[in-house]
Amino acid sequence: MTGFNVFCLCVFLLSTDPFDLFKKTYANSDPIFPYSASSLERVQIGRKGHETVLEKRNGTWSVNVRGVSGRSDEKRISYFLNTILNLKKFSLLETDSGKREDYGLAGDQLGLEVETVSGDSSRFEIGISGTGGKGNVVRDVRTGEIWLVEENLISAVGRGDEEFFFSKFPFPENLDPYEIHTILIFSPSSPESVYEWKRIHTKKWEQVRGNRNDLCAKKECETWIEETLNVSANRILKKPFREKIIPLSADEGITVEFGTDSGSVYQFEWIGKTEHKEPIFKTETDSLFFVMEPDFLNRFREPVANEKPSFRSAHAVPF
Repeated sequence: MTGFNVFCLCVFLLSTDPFDLFKKTYANSDPIFPYSASSLERVQIGRKGHETVLEKRNGTWSVNVRGVSGRSDEKRISYFLNTILNLKKFSLLETDSGKREDYGLAGDQLGLEVETVSGDSSRFEIGISGTGGKGNVVRDVRTGEIWLVEENLISAVGRGDEEFFFSKFPFPENLDPYEIHTILIFSPSSPESVYEWKRIHTKKWEQVRGNRNDLCAKKECETWIEETLNVSANRILKKPFREKIIPLSADEGITVEFGTDSGSVYQFEWIGKTEHKEPIFKTETDSLFFVMEPDFLNRFREPVANEKPSFRSAHAVPF
């Protein structure tokens, strides 16, 4: 084949693109948010007055909903951020032509605002879903352009659930079990009933107060700690509380404390029950509670006579 023929073939391929090599698709279109995940610093999502704010501090995302702050669900945050960064400018429906109501943008729509560490920001509004519930309509507040995107943003933000982005783990997910050197379990109603264990070797513990060999034997504390740190709540209760919280009786209540090498103390306190007798625990705030499985308490209670303790079992509490 001569050079001229090769040239003609190249011209033909470029002009006709028979294999769709240069065809514009959703995947190769310009992104709505031209940022990288590492550059994001703050994201606000929600209807006016009901916004959820996600902020990154020291590499970790936190959640704030109307003044209530807490740790984030890392997997949900990651999925949500990847979703919004994958939005593409492919299907332009309208410029700002006054037809916003037709797309569910009449004033009560979800707002989405993204800010980066460099100070750049973008604001969009989220409208109705696409055909068959696929994708969403979004409007660029700055330009007025209305786009149809393939991603389901309503699902990615929890369909209006204000507790969606809060972590259901009572303890930080990055807390290393080997950083814990002290375990303290006591009942506020019975100050004399205090049980304490100290780490004396990498995988060896010693009980220094109380007598609870059933709970944390010398070489079994590590397993018990790992299982306790990895347990997840059934659901989160956020202030103002929509569920009734039943106070504990005078002889109830358990507080668990983990002391770490860095001097941090992580406290986990049983403070009430739901109407279905599910135990409610709190950690570092009075505005965010964890509803656990009823048998979660078996990890800390003393066993009844002639009954084998059940709190060591990994199957006692679902993960």
